[in-house]
Order: sequence, then C-alpha cells, then structure tokens
Amino acid sequence: LFLRGLALLKGRIAPEVEWRLHAGRADVFQSSERVDAAIEELRLAIEAAERVGYGLPLEEGSRVRAGHSDLYIQLAEKLVRDGQRETAFELAERARAQRTIAVLNGGRVGVPQGASADLLDREQDLRIRLNNLSLELGGSDRSLVRRREPTGISAPGRRDLRIALDQAQQEYARLLAQMRISAPEYSFWVNPELSSLEDVSALLGRDQALLEYLLGPEATLVFVVTADTVAVLPLEVSGTSLQDMVGFARGVVKGGPHGSADFVWRSSLQNLHEALLTPVETSGLLSGKNTLVIIPHGDLHYLPFQALINPVDNTFLVERYAVSYAPSASTWAHLTSRSVSSSTSPSGRPRSGGLRVLALAPRVGELPGSEIEADVIEDLFGDRAQVLRGNDASERAFKSLAPRADIVHLATYGRLNKANPLFSYVELAKTSEDPGFFEVHEIYGMSLHSRLLTLSACETAVSSDSLWDIPPGDDWTGFAQAFLGAGVANVMASLWPVEDLATTGLMENFYGHMARGESLPDALAMAQRQLLSDPNTAHPFFWAGFLLVGEGGETL
Repeated sequence: LFLRGLALLKGRIAPEVEWRLHAGRADVFQSSERVDAAIEELRLAIEAAERVGYGLPLEEGSRVRAGHSDLYIQLAEKLVRDGQRETAFELAERARAQRTIAVLNGGRVGVPQGASADLLDREQDLRIRLNNLSLELGGSDRSLVRRREPTGISAPGRRDLRIALDQAQQEYARLLAQMRISAPEYSFWVNPELSSLEDVSALLGRDQALLEYLLGPEATLVFVVTADTVAVLPLEVSGTSLQDMVGFARGVVKGGPHGSADFVWRSSLQNLHEALLTPVETSGLLSGKNTLVIIPHGDLHYLPFQALINPVDNTFLVERYAVSYAPSASTWAHLTSRSVSSSTSPSGRPRSGGLRVLALAPRVGELPGSEIEADVIEDLFGDRAQVLRGNDASERAFKSLAPRADIVHLATYGRLNKANPLFSYVELAKTSEDPGFFEVHEIYGMSLHSRLLTLSACETAVSSDSLWDIPPGDDWTGFAQAFLGAGVANVMASLWPVEDLATTGLMENFYGHMARGESLPDALAMAQRQLLSDPNTAHPFFWAGFLLVGEGGETL
C-alpha cells in the first residue's frame, strides 16, 4: 500500500504526503527486522520532510517541520545500533542546526537585500505603528519585589491597545519572514556544512568534554566528545519523561527558597543528574575533565545543568565542572574556529589589551543592584569602560556604541514574550522617538563583534516553551541565539526572573574573576560557587539561572 502511494506521487510535489509514506514503509521493515531497509526508508522520509516548509513563511514553516523531529530520532537510534556513530551524530546536528550555522556563516541577519520597495515601506509603517502603540501603553507599575522583570499592565482601559499591539507584532513577524524569503541568500533554510565528530574533537582542550543530547519520545542519546575520544551512550529515559522532569525541577527551583521544601527541589535535581550525567560519569569519559560544553535539545534548553546534584555525594555539578552551552556542536565549532583565527579585536588592537567595555543601566532608580554593577565595571576597567545610566542608556546609544565594544553589559528589566519570541525585550531608556523596548527582532541587521554580551535581566536565555509549536529551545528567536548570529562570541543570559541584589553579587564576582585572567566558563563557575557558599544565596534560584552560551573559551 505504501509503495502504491509512492507510485501515485510520481511527478507530483507533495512532500508532506511523501515523508509519511516512507516513514510507514520504515515501520513495516522495522517490524520484520529488516534494519537496513528501515534505515534507507527513514533517510528518504527525512529528505522529503526537509522539503516541507521551504515556500512557507518562517513561523509557519517552522511549525510544519516541528512534526518531523521524531524521524531524526528514530533514524539516529537505528544508526547507533548499527554502529554508524558518525552518521548518527551528523543527523543529530541536522535536527537542530540547519538554520543556525547559515546565520553564523553570514555573520549577521540583516534586512534582506533584494526585498521589494513595497515590503520595505510596509516594514517602516509597521515599525512606526508598533512604536506608537508601545508609547501609548507607557510604563507599567513595579512591584515591591525587585525582580528584573516588569509587572503586567492591569488597567482595563488598556486591553484594546494590548490586542492591537499583539496583532501588529504578529503582522510584523510575518512581514520579516516574507522579506527573508524574497532574498534567498538570507534565508534560514540554507543547508549548512555541519561539523563531524572529529572536527569537534580536534577543537576541544584536554580538560574539556562536549555533551550533545538528542531527545526522542521513547529514548534519549548523548554524544560524548573529548580531545581523544568520541562515544554515544543511550540513556534509560525518554524525551517525554525528561520534559516532565525538567518542567517540575524548573518550577520548584525558580520559585526560590520559600517556594518548596529543600527535599523537593533537591530530589528533582538529583533525579535529573542520575538520568543525564551519572551514566556519562560512570563510563569514565569525563575523567580528568573540568569543563563541560552542553548542547541541549528540546526542553533541556530550560535546564540549568550546573545545578544538577550528584546523588552520591550531594555536590552540584558546578562544584566539579565549569559549564557553558551552545545551540549545536557545529555552532560551537564555528564560534571556536572564528575565535582561534582572530588575534585582534574588532578595532584591530591586540586581544591582550585595549578592551572597550560598554555598560547600560537604564533603571537604576528601580533596580539599585544594576547601578552597583555599573560601578563595578567602571572600577574594574577604568577609562576603557563607557557606562551609561538612566536616560543616557537609550536604545539609540546602544545601537551606536555596541558595534565598537569588546564587552557589552545590559543591567535592566527583561520580558519574555512566549506567544511571539521575536518580541521578547529588554528595557532601555525611553525617549520621545522610542519606547525603550529593545526586542529580539531588532538584533537582526546589527553587526557586532563583542567577545561577551551580558544580559543581566530576566528570562533572556529562553524564547518559546512547550506551549509553542516550534520544538522548545531549538528555534532561532531568542536573545542569546540572535546575538550569536549578529557576531557576538559569547552571551550570558538568564533562564528565569532573577533577583536583583543576588544578580549584582554574581556579576561582581564574575567580572572580578575575568579581570584576573580566568576563562569565561571558569569565571562564571567561580562566581556561582561563591553565592553557593553563602547561606543567604545558596539556593539555586539565586545563582543557577545564568548560562554562558557561545564558544566559551575567551579570556580577557
């Protein structure tokens, strides 16, 4: 029956039907233990599935492709069992990195060349409308709890404005997608050249290990890569179970020390360590390693691995390893190669000196910790630092000065827009021309060269979530990913609404260790250990929310 269906498709373009027919044949072959035939049919199913969505707007195409992710998992599992480790790793990379490397290879994602004048006019009109609606809504009341996120606007009279703003945002997102499609060289659908296991292994230091996870509905794989070893381990936990475990752990940790009893959050973090890390450590593959590069998949993007607890000795992962993250192994390899090949700063000065540091703290009155962070940066870097506070810390100033900075620090409020991640924002100073909401989509078109960009604000490391149609965490619409695409080497960002003064302590320690010559992952690990050692900030809520995303090896 499947063959008859495929015969009927001859000469017709219907990839959404074609991949299902090949996947059905793969199931038939699998049930009769014809593994080679099942592998071939899954390959054909993936080829057809990857043709789905090419002519669709960005968001719609992403949603269509999200339903195909299980094909990659099924094929990867079969390839691992068949001893084809390299091919399985390539498949894991294809599952997550088809767009991200294309973005990074271009250095940035700008307003596409070749877009029609009509599209450009519509873009300008819509942007003005968005600004006007935002200005009408104005600021929001702040709660007495000093978390770095603005509270919602509750006035009933503003409901219509919010609806109009939401509709305009959706229209603008669709327009951006159309503009990308009209200029194929900027398209997110370019199939990039992916790194192999050997490529990644060659870039790792002797003390580093890279762990890439691949979650399926019934099984999970982890690829473990070191400078002298490559391996793949099947984990005895399904992606579905991990989704529930991560959601629960994230909920009890970000609730803070008064949100749940100690044994509740501790046991949840122990269970996740046992599922995700214990098999790797037991294998001996991490012997002699002190730095981990984590490549999450799906809901693991929302998990602070550094807070996982070893059930044997009750130590946090951050007490044994420095941890950094990347969207894919190929992304990490690209960033690392770019860093190794560049011996000078964007301005042409040697990397070893002359750092330019830009810090913006637009809400010093409401977030006293942000002013302390600005003071710390000023003290550490002296005349190499340009610090803008209050009204001076505007979006216009950021866009003008950030392209020339080696380190950028934003200490302010952040807001995650789950329904439309392109419009998640951090707050900058409001001006007569601009409401001060610096949104993810605005990063597209910037050309940055910073070695580090720190988003000291709430929920800046996440974009969509499990309620969104795109696989959670694997889209390319979050702050961290967008800044990497704009040319930044490393982004430090947060997983949840962070507390003001604890964040200040973390940042002060982090930059202090950086200034003393520590690598970025080591500096963050040391800063997190310092908060962990203080009873007042020992709960993971205070220190585990910040992640370092990027190549992870930079030092001052």
